[in-house]
Amino acid sequence: MFDLEKMKTENPEEYQKFVATIKEEAKKEVESQFTEIITSLKAEIDSLKETNLKFQKNEDIRKEKEAKLAAEIVWAKALSVVPERLHSKVKNQVSYEKFMKEGVLDETSFSEAVANEIKDWEGLGIPSQVEGFGGTSKEIDGEDAKLAEENKNWLNKMLGKVGQKAA
Repeated sequence: MFDLEKMKTENPEEYQKFVATIKEEAKKEVESQFTEIITSLKAEIDSLKETNLKFQKNEDIRKEKEAKLAAEIVWAKALSVVPERLHSKVKNQVSYEKFMKEGVLDETSFSEAVANEIKDWEGLGIPSQVEGFGGTSKEIDGEDAKLAEENKNWLNKMLGKVGQKAA
């Protein structure tokens, strides 16, 4: 039988070689076991990084669309007093991108800038409202009068929603 204590005292060089060999063998065995796990974990980390990048991209796109929509809402409210043919020209004067702070639209500042731009355009003589419809009317009575009154009420309601004066 092999006696380790005897080998240690009688032949210390061989003992050191033997211990080094055992350590090397154990190290190789442990490394081989964990190499597969490490490789698997690295692949999973890479996959999760890709997934995270995709989510980040989608989130950035969503935030940009949200900011653009918020800007469009501000413009829609403000442009009700400007003739439609000038909307694109007025919009070009104030970019919502200048009012982005950490990926979020500063709606207060943007709204103020838009309001100031609208005032500038009005100051340059742009009419703030369309004057009338250019239509004609005739006297009607009975059932037609009731229908005409309902139509007029509906028309006034629609005009009010777009910021026009009632007919």
